Amino acid sequence: MPGDTGERSPCVLVLESDRAIRALVSEWLGMAGYASMDGRELGVSAAVAKCDVVLVDVRAPLQSARETIEGLALAMPYASIIAMSADALVNGRSAMEAVARELGVAAVLVKPFDRVALIQALEGVRTRV
Repeated sequence: MPGDTGERSPCVLVLESDRAIRALVSEWLGMAGYASMDGRELGVSAAVAKCDVVLVDVRAPLQSARETIEGLALAMPYASIIAMSADALVNGRSAMEAVARELGVAAVLVKPFDRVALIQALEGVRTRV
């Protein structure tokens, strides 16, 4: 868990257009000890220098999602990107890893996901850094 080792908890930039999902994800992050910023309300540029991880909602088609992610990667080259998508029809770890590679992200969370899946994705990203 963040804070157990004395390390600073990463700041997570949440880019989700649905207000209810954004609020729920931010609440889950707070419960787990993560700081979060709302990119839709603050603007991405205000959060760029402060956040270590980006949770971004992506929609099909993959080409459009890739363009969004490439823009984020250019703006935040040091940040890990986790895609969230209701459009990704994947089952199992290997399928999710394939979609992550296709999109160029650290992980993919398929909606609907739960708090445990969110925290596992974040912890997985932190161990890769």
